[in-house]
Amino acid sequence: QDAIADLSSDIDIQSENFQPCRFKMIVDETDDGSAIRMLQDMAILPNGVNIIEVSDLPGDRSQMHASEVVSAIRLAAAHPGIVVVTDFGGALDGFYDLLNLRYIRTRGQDGSVGFLATVAAGRHSVLAPVHPRFQMFVCVRAQDLPSLPLPLLNRFEKYRIGSWSAAVHRAGQLVDMRIKPDVLRDHILGEAAKRLEPLVQLLSPASLIGYQGPAKHAEFGQTIWSLLHRALGSPKMEEALR
Repeated sequence: QDAIADLSSDIDIQSENFQPCRFKMIVDETDDGSAIRMLQDMAILPNGVNIIEVSDLPGDRSQMHASEVVSAIRLAAAHPGIVVVTDFGGALDGFYDLLNLRYIRTRGQDGSVGFLATVAAGRHSVLAPVHPRFQMFVCVRAQDLPSLPLPLLNRFEKYRIGSWSAAVHRAGQLVDMRIKPDVLRDHILGEAAKRLEPLVQLLSPASLIGYQGPAKHAEFGQTIWSLLHRALGSPKMEEALR
């Protein structure tokens, strides 16, 4: 939430010393690639946020598809708000100046401040407008993180979203954010998850529709965290904490 609110005031934008905020990277640690949907369910990302999915289907591995993605990002950058780019592959290769916030500052006849960034399109490059209140979020699966080049990773502020995120966020709301998220996850909800796991095994995972066990290197699966999230969202829980 703090990252999404990381936009400068109108007064700051007018300053000669104005520095736009870095873009964000969402590291998706969920079992089913649901980090963006989870952020929307938690009302952290708005439901109508602009999401650009870079398809890796064989039929979409064409120059035309790549050009469409580049055009969509360029169009989004010219307007205020957030764009989320998922499964980006090489789609961001031409946005070196944009990702590094290397902007050319402009001022319109009405005194408004704007920015331009060089965008490479094939063998050519163009100066594309960038709105001062534009924010880009890129989403990458956790298992793909080691394969990304270090210079690309260093351009972003990184945030990890996992199966535990919704439960931890809900618990934080219930305690008015007075307890740090890592303490909630590791020492409070984590302990509750340990006690839920034997119950799930006793019921037999096969009897739970949609059961998802722990992914590789994860202690608990998405089902355990979903059960905790639902319990934390119950009316009885809210009433008990009033």
